[in-house]
Amino acid sequence: MVEVLTSYLNPCDQGERLRALVELVPSGPSEAIPQTPGRICRRLDEGKIAELVAAYEAGLPIKDIVERFQVDQRTIQKYVRRQGLPRRVRHLTAEEVEEAVQFYAEGRSVEFIANHLGVSSSAVRRRLSVAGVTLRPRGRPSR
Repeated sequence: MVEVLTSYLNPCDQGERLRALVELVPSGPSEAIPQTPGRICRRLDEGKIAELVAAYEAGLPIKDIVERFQVDQRTIQKYVRRQGLPRRVRHLTAEEVEEAVQFYAEGRSVEFIANHLGVSSSAVRRRLSVAGVTLRPRGRPSR
């Protein structure tokens, strides 16, 4: 039994196999792999937080606040919530609802309409439903 195990415990050609593997790996400087930008965490000082909240109260769109302060929209909502302000919800006007109904009848997706009007897709679905539109099933159409 001991003789059988010795062939597995100490292979004599291990060095040669390692040398062959090393030769397979290219040598020299390799091309740098570009990294995707990571999440940047920023702590805002009290002055910036006050500016952010004032911009929110003034009705500046969230995407503009995001660009101006270089923070995530969740960060904006966090500071606004801490100040006790209610979340802003943009409601569709009657003209926008008519436009949404027309787009939907033409076959446009709820997501397209939401992006076009600058509201959430759930808001579009809700308003289309209230307007009496029969909604198509979610997802891509089957073939």
